Amino acid sequence: MLPRTLNQKKLILLGMSFFGLITSCNHNPEEINALARKEEKMSMEEGTDISITYADSGITKAVITTPLMERYNDKANPYLEMKKGLKAVFYNRQKVAESTLTAQYGISYENTKLVHLKNQVKVVNLQQEELSSDELFWDQNKQKIYTSKFVTIKRKNEIIYGDGFESNETFTKYRILNPKGRVHLKKD
Repeated sequence: MLPRTLNQKKLILLGMSFFGLITSCNHNPEEINALARKEEKMSMEEGTDISITYADSGITKAVITTPLMERYNDKANPYLEMKKGLKAVFYNRQKVAESTLTAQYGISYENTKLVHLKNQVKVVNLQQEELSSDELFWDQNKQKIYTSKFVTIKRKNEIIYGDGFESNETFTKYRILNPKGRVHLKKD
């Protein structure tokens, strides 16, 4: 359900637009249709303290929580926007949390199942390896996370930098593109 203040704003906007159409000398059907299309694009739902569970064949794959979510009902490209940040927890088949992801901003495109995360994006896995970047994408169809931006991965005794990154959803199998930094190798 939309907050009352948003409904009031939309009602005022529609009222002013309708009043403008009625009082104008020209009742152009194209203007009326343009206004209807604009209203359709503006259609939005808002929720607070949201939790979304992603599952495949009855198995929970991820749970996303956010303090504020807005859903824009654009017919061509509906999307969810999380302007106040989000947290995602990824699970394995045994329902064990394998990694967590946090970001200060996220947008999820419903048709393409692509999530774009920005601003202080962090991913931490079970080995306590921590990925940091300013931008990250989560492709739910391909079940991977990736970026072409600068990344930092902190491990127990090392820090690795790189320009680009690819991983599975749980950040348990990954590769850094164009890596930089010191890496400690074990002797066999």
